Amino acid sequence: MRVLKYLAVIGICLVVVGLAAAYFSLNALVKKGIETAGPMVTKTDVRVSGVSLLPFAGSGSIHGFELGNPKGFRNENAIRVGKVFVSVEPKSLLTNVMVVRSVEVASPEIWVEGSPSDNNLTRIQKNVEAFVPPSKPAVGPPTPAKKVIIDDFKVTGAKLHLSMKLLPDTTIPMPDIHLTGIGRKTNGASIKEAATEMFGSINSSITGAATGALKDLTKNVTDMGKNLGKTGLDLGKSLGGLFGKKK
Repeated sequence: MRVLKYLAVIGICLVVVGLAAAYFSLNALVKKGIETAGPMVTKTDVRVSGVSLLPFAGSGSIHGFELGNPKGFRNENAIRVGKVFVSVEPKSLLTNVMVVRSVEVASPEIWVEGSPSDNNLTRIQKNVEAFVPPSKPAVGPPTPAKKVIIDDFKVTGAKLHLSMKLLPDTTIPMPDIHLTGIGRKTNGASIKEAATEMFGSINSSITGAATGALKDLTKNVTDMGKNLGKTGLDLGKSLGGLFGKKK
C-alpha cells in the first residue's frame, strides 16, 4: 500500500510538472507566433516581452508589446503597450470562428510622425490592408479560413507623441476608443478585416486629436502674432508721442 501511495504521489507530481511545462511552452509558442505573424501583417518589427495565458479560463495578457515603425521614420516604435488583456471563449478555439470576449489595450504610448493624413501609422494601416495570407499546398478538401468575433475592444489612457511637420514636438492625451461586435453581424470577420477595423479606429482617433492640437497651436501662434502686432503699434505710438514732445 505504501508503494502504491508513493507511486500515486509521484504520478500526481509528474502530471503537475507536465501541465506546468505545457503551460510555459504554450506561452512561449504564443509569443513566438505574435513576433512571427505580426511582421508579416504590418511589415514592421513586432516585439513582445512575455505572454501569460490561463487556457481553461480563456483569458491572458501580453506584456511589453512593441510595434515598430516603418523604415524612414525617426522613432524606433509606433506603439508601445505595457499590457494587453485578452479574454476568449475557450470552446470557440476548436471551431472556425474564434469568439474573443474582450481586448483591452491599457495606457499605450503612440508616436505619430508626419501629418494627420500621412504618417507612420497610416503607412502601417496600408500595410495591414494590403496583407495577403500565405497560401498552403492543397491537401484534401479545402478548409475554411479562420474567422474571429471580437465583442469588446477598448483602448484607454493613451498618450500621443506628435512630431508634425513645421511644428514643435508635443504630447497630448488621446480619447478612449470603444468598439463592439466586430464580425458579429457576419458570423465572423477575417483576421485582416478585424485588424483593419481596429487599426482604422485608432488612426481616426489619432487624426482627430492631432488635428485638434494643430488648430490649437495655430490659434496660439496667430494670437501671439496679433499681440506682438498690438504691442508694436502701442510702442510706435509711445515713441511718436515722445519725439513729438521734443519738437
